[in-house]
Parts: sequence; structure tokens; C-alpha cells
Amino acid sequence: MNTAYFLVFWVLLATSYGDVWQKSGDFYIHQGNVSTQLNWFHFSAFCMRNSSSVNFEFSFPTSYSPESLYLYPVNDSTWEDIKKLQTCEEKTSTADPQANNIIPLSPSSPWSGCMERGDDISCVLGRTFRSVRPQCWRFVVANCNSTQGLQLNFKLNITDGDYPVFPTRAPMTSGVTSESAWTFTVIVYGLGSVLAFMNMKL
Repeated sequence: MNTAYFLVFWVLLATSYGDVWQKSGDFYIHQGNVSTQLNWFHFSAFCMRNSSSVNFEFSFPTSYSPESLYLYPVNDSTWEDIKKLQTCEEKTSTADPQANNIIPLSPSSPWSGCMERGDDISCVLGRTFRSVRPQCWRFVVANCNSTQGLQLNFKLNITDGDYPVFPTRAPMTSGVTSESAWTFTVIVYGLGSVLAFMNMKL
């Protein structure tokens, strides 16, 4: 196995993602953090039947700026095609800027609700989603020019008139009154990394 494969394994080892889903009244809260060497990272998703409102709260070190929020209204098959694209630039190019589905998380962007606070950038913004048919949305943070990957703390308040289904979680039954789950995942392909390293040494 060559060096390229080993570097892929190293990037995966350097990715951590922690999140929690909670139900509070008539809205859902999704919050967590991203720390990765990747330049494009899918951190949240939800499905709605007709309309939904989402309030976003973000923070990240200014040294990782400029990061951007990408909104993808795509079905499962289209999403799989996007994930198969090779580069960050190819993946971000599939988001529609004419529909305001690319939001720079920067104090200089009037729609971002961002401000610089010491060594961090904090953003608070809202978005209303409407559709004539059931629609899933995927949320991605990206910075294709970053040489150090991505850092992001996020909190999403999702309000939906109907019961939402979250592609990032197993479906919850309509009778659930509260849902709270914490996961902290370091994406580990340790065995593959060891095997790759051993193969390089042979």
C-alpha cells in the first residue's frame, strides 16, 4: 500500500465529531462540534414535510476563517453522488448560490450574523425552509482553501409543523416525547493504518 493510502487513514484518524439531539416542546435541538483535517464536512441533516425554521448558532477560531455553511436540498441518491466527488471544490460547486444556499460565516457577510469575539468568530442566523413536497436538507461546513482542516461548534434549533426524520439518526417514532443521545466519534481505522504502515515498511 502506498503513501497516499496511509495519508487517507491519517486524515480519518484526525477527525472527531460529537453531537447530541434533543426534543424540547415543538422543536428539536442538534448541537455538537467538528474537528477534522478534511475541508468539507457534513455535520447535520433533517427532513420536513412542508415547512421548517432553523436557527443556527456557530463558533470557531478566527484562524480557521473563512469557513462557509452549505445547504443541500437533495434526495438520498443525489447526496450519494455528491459524496463520491473527489475534491472539496467539486462538492461545494453543487450548492446553489442563487438560492442563497452558500453562506460565508464571516463578519463581512451581511447575511451570516457573524461577529469577531477575541480569538473566535460567533454567528447567529435563521432560515425558513418551504417545499411543496417532503424535502431533506443536508448541512455542510467547508473551507476548500484551508491547510489545517475545519473546526466548528454548532447548535441548531429546528422547528417543524410535522414530525421530522433525521438522516443522521435512526428514525424516531411519532410518540416520542424527548430524545437525547450523545456520541463522540473519533473515526478510527486503526487496523487499516497499521496494515498500511506495515505494508509500506515491507
